Formats: sequence, structure tokens, C-alpha cells
Amino acid sequence: MLANNLSILSRDYKDLESKGYVVIPAFLSSEELEVFRKDISTQDCQGLPKNQNYRLGAISQQTLDKFAQKFNEVSNSVREQTNIQADLLVGGAYFSTEGNQSFGWHQDHESYYLTQNHYHYLNLYMPIIKPDVSKSNLCIVPFDRLQVRSPEIYKRILNRGATRYQVEKHKTTIYNDNDGGKLGILDYSIEDIAEIPYLNAGDLLLIRGDVIHRTQDAETLRTALSIRITSSEDKIVKAKLVRGGLSKFTMMLNNIANYQVIFAYLDHHRLRQFNINGKDADQFIEFSKTFPKEQWMTKSQFFRYLILQKIKAGLVLNAGFIALYYLASKLKARLLKLF
Repeated sequence: MLANNLSILSRDYKDLESKGYVVIPAFLSSEELEVFRKDISTQDCQGLPKNQNYRLGAISQQTLDKFAQKFNEVSNSVREQTNIQADLLVGGAYFSTEGNQSFGWHQDHESYYLTQNHYHYLNLYMPIIKPDVSKSNLCIVPFDRLQVRSPEIYKRILNRGATRYQVEKHKTTIYNDNDGGKLGILDYSIEDIAEIPYLNAGDLLLIRGDVIHRTQDAETLRTALSIRITSSEDKIVKAKLVRGGLSKFTMMLNNIANYQVIFAYLDHHRLRQFNINGKDADQFIEFSKTFPKEQWMTKSQFFRYLILQKIKAGLVLNAGFIALYYLASKLKARLLKLF
């Protein structure tokens, strides 16, 4: 354990500024891996509405508390060596390839929706169950390669999130899933500048929050733990959460448990924003713990609530377009089932 801690402290983290990621082999011992493997099968959403955007399992609070010091040692070292000021451990989840679950090229979405900050944000990605070192890894686009090849696109996506990348022959279209529309086009396949860090169970892939990545494949049953550390200076701002396009609206509808309690807290205290650390955060956590189950909205109710919030914010055209397009797509899906 001591040797492992010394490895964390002596590691060079400067590549996080230039490339956006660092690999630490054997970050978790075999004994530590067993703790997480036992934890994986015991976690559920505790009766809350499920996240329909993807399948995940929350790390238990007991296990998170047990390893918090180890994870914080990483972020402490990052802050000492770089300009990345991620200092607040906010939680973690297990992601599995079971059922062929995989993700195409993207920057993370939902964490960006909340705080709009992905530079001062760390993702500690650790395979817990990993049958084959050459399979089911994460593919990464190093920022230094993107900067050399496409400096203008690099500037646009730095510190961003909620983007998707569609590769078509010899070009890549970048979609903005926060505001809607396209963010730009690369005149080459993004695969041309990608890397694959090959990981064993227990290795740590330390990723900056704005790094573009995808699942290599879902050919093996791999389960990984993703621990998230952000900046304690972050705020959740209601106006920013309400604003956005159809993709953001749909993802929020698909994860009511994550967003309804935030809006309920803001509405209850008549706040425009709150800090994710300190007194504000303590009050929010207490509020979420006591939020009555009977107040959870259905999808239809939350749909109407979000549309109303857009209208109240003066986003009338945005609200109208999203409502019509979303309802039309649902009607089309139902008709296709009939025929």
C-alpha cells in the first residue's frame, strides 16, 4: 500500500494539461479490486427513477468513503503539478459492456449540463472486471494531436462537454448536444488521431473531463469504475440548466432522478443558483435525502415542467420547437410499432 501511495505522489501529471490523460498501472491492488467487485453486485438506484440514457450502478457510500483518501491523493497531486483545480470528490458509478452497451465518440454530457465546467474536472476510470487487456478499452483523442491538426476546433471544444462525433468516410461532424446544432466539421476521420491505452484490471486511466473518447468495443464483459472529481468553485445555475436543445432536453427527461430534485431545491428556496460545496451543498444533500417519493414526477409531468421553465425564462420559440419535435418523434415511434 505504501509503495502504491508513493507511486501516486511521484507520478508526472503534466500530460493532463497537454494530452488530457495519464495512465497509472496497477493503481488498485488485487485486494482492493475484490472490494469493488463485491460492491458492484449490491448497488441499485434505491427506488429512484432509473437513468434511461445508459445503464450504470452507483458505488456504495461505504465503499466510496473507504477509498476517498486514495482518490483525493490523486487530485491533490494533479493540483500541485498542473493548473487543473479539481478538488471535490462528487461520486462514482460502475459502467459495464453487458448487453453490448458501448458509446461512440463524445465528450461527457450530463456532468457538463450541471456545471458547464469540464477542464477543472477529473474522471478516474478503472477497469474492475477486465478479461482481455486488448479488448473493451477506451479510445482517446489526445488534445495535443487535435490542436496540431485542427487548432480552431480545439479552441471550440476546450473545457466543453455534451458533444458527439459522427465519422463519415473522410470527415467528422461534431454535434452540439448542449445548445443544439453542429459545432464544426473535421476534414478527416477522428480515428486518425486517436489512441487506445490498453488497460488491465486495476489500472487507472486519469482523464480530464473535456477529453473526447469512445468505447473500443463491447466484445468482452468489462466493468469499470468511474470516479468524478470537480472544482469546489462550481455552481449549478438554473438558467443554464434550463437552456439548451432537443438532445439535452431528452437526456434530462430520461434521468428524472438527477434533475427533478435539483429543480425542486432551487424552486423551494427560490434560488437562481447554488454552490456545489459548503453550506449550499450541505443543504441540498439534506433536501434530497428527505425528498418525498410521492413527489417524483412521471415523464409526462417532467416534460411539462421543463417546457414551462423554458417559457418562464423567455425561451418561448425554443420551448415550442422542442415540444413539437419531441411529441412528433414519439408519435412517429408509436405509429411505426403499429405498422
